[in-house]
Amino acid sequence: MTPKCIILDYDGTLSNNETLDHDLLEAIKKTRSNGIRVVIATGRPLDYFPKSLLEAVDGICCEEGGVLLVGGTIKIQTNSYWAQFLGALEKSDVVFAKGDVLVIISQNSLDKIMLLKEYKREEIEIQPYKDLFFLTPKGVNKKSGVKKILEELGINNGIIVVGDELNDIPLMKWATCSIAVRNAKQEIKDIADIILDEDDGEGIKKLLTMINFQSFSCPENR
Repeated sequence: MTPKCIILDYDGTLSNNETLDHDLLEAIKKTRSNGIRVVIATGRPLDYFPKSLLEAVDGICCEEGGVLLVGGTIKIQTNSYWAQFLGALEKSDVVFAKGDVLVIISQNSLDKIMLLKEYKREEIEIQPYKDLFFLTPKGVNKKSGVKKILEELGINNGIIVVGDELNDIPLMKWATCSIAVRNAKQEIKDIADIILDEDDGEGIKKLLTMINFQSFSCPENR
């Protein structure tokens, strides 16, 4: 399979301890110069990323799909219920962190949220991440965000997804080819077509090098 687009998770996949080295950035640029699109899918907010990385990729799916950047345009994915829910959350005693869309909470906070009268489970996406949970409006997640970006880029096949955490699972199951870095959780390795033999950014550099030298192959079993 000749890939048309590579989707990369950020924390624990593209980066190690929140750092991104120069050689990896150059490998991304080389990949794009070979006509392969590169998109990041992450829970991080858009303003976390340096300009150098924003300019090196074709798009970023931030806040678990809540904020998208493609073609120089920022798009917020939300709905009227979400504004109502956030208003109730801010008036409660629930401890949480929030971006433009994404809400990040602990298990204890999730239990408290479920007691709010404004809580409607059918209107909320809940994704596990390490020992926390990511909350977004129903239908807003990494998979939906990436699909919108790829629609803008005109891509519907030849899609590689690389991840390491549980919230990457829906996207990896949807991809043409899924890849786990060595440090990925076992649940990710269990569904991956390929498991890299290096951790996070080192694994990505090797993967991109193989792709750029046309020595990469991935089973097309989807």
